[in-house]
Amino acid sequence: MIHHVTDLPSASHHDSDPRNAAYEDDSFHAFLDELSSRPVGAGRIDRMRSRFVDSAERLTTWGPFGPVTEIGWKVYRRDQEIAGTVLAAALAYRIFIWLLPLALVLVAGLGLVSINSAAVASDLGLSGFVAESVTQASSATGIVARLTILISGTIVFFYESYALLRTLRAISAFSWRIPVRPMKRPVHTVALFVVLGVITMAVISLGNRAAQSLPFPVSAIVSLMVLLIIPVFYLLIASLMLPNTAPNMLALVPGAVLIYVSYTVTHLVATLVVMPWIAHKQAAYGVLGLSAGVLFLLFVFGRVLAIACMLNAVLLDTPRHQSRSHAPPPFG
Repeated sequence: MIHHVTDLPSASHHDSDPRNAAYEDDSFHAFLDELSSRPVGAGRIDRMRSRFVDSAERLTTWGPFGPVTEIGWKVYRRDQEIAGTVLAAALAYRIFIWLLPLALVLVAGLGLVSINSAAVASDLGLSGFVAESVTQASSATGIVARLTILISGTIVFFYESYALLRTLRAISAFSWRIPVRPMKRPVHTVALFVVLGVITMAVISLGNRAAQSLPFPVSAIVSLMVLLIIPVFYLLIASLMLPNTAPNMLALVPGAVLIYVSYTVTHLVATLVVMPWIAHKQAAYGVLGLSAGVLFLLFVFGRVLAIACMLNAVLLDTPRHQSRSHAPPPFG
């Protein structure tokens, strides 16, 4: 149940804010009308611009394209309003810093029971180079040093989890245009966030190992099913920990679907293109190039997550009884 709606102001408070009026009232159809109302010159470029605007208006207002275009336009405008690119960059940085103590805790903890911690850390999404480097640095120490690393790494990991959760809460609040309130019972909330995050990472790790032992195309199907844990994780933290005005969890499903589709495509591109390229260029760029590649993938994921929050907010704010245009097909 989404319990945090009651302790936050109503999202309708932005209606009286003049800074949001331009974003709220400016529709894509009004934007096209403004472009089409400009005088057309005698030059070829002006005539091409006029034909392009006319075609765009017919295409984006015909049948089901009208509501979809308006929703996309509102998401774009809200993204401009809250500086979504900057927020995604901050989230990518926080996730990257969060992964480092997680890898350290895994390596120190699993190393005590003689488990291949490098392989586990690699399955969780860390590159083999990072996992192997942390393992080598940790394996050179004794048991007392390992326990010290485990305790200190756990403390840092919980603090970074708190910082990551605060960043996620800020992105959600900005997307829904509601104030960012302090967390109620932060210790319990962060502990639940850590538990859900660790379960998600464990499912991904076990799923990747199971998929590797299966023939194609069964392995691909298993991998796609394993990735379903990502939108499930988003739905849980969004409904339990992130500020929003969604009446129920079903209102958050569109963003979860977007996250799943985008993460699946990003995962395929990262596996087939980005990571092999980084491994090939590792000798030339070293750790700096590796970090840049990982940060880029995390930035893409942060961008998708921010857009997913804005999509849910825009869909909830958009009236469902919008009339569809009955204009003829755009090129009919």
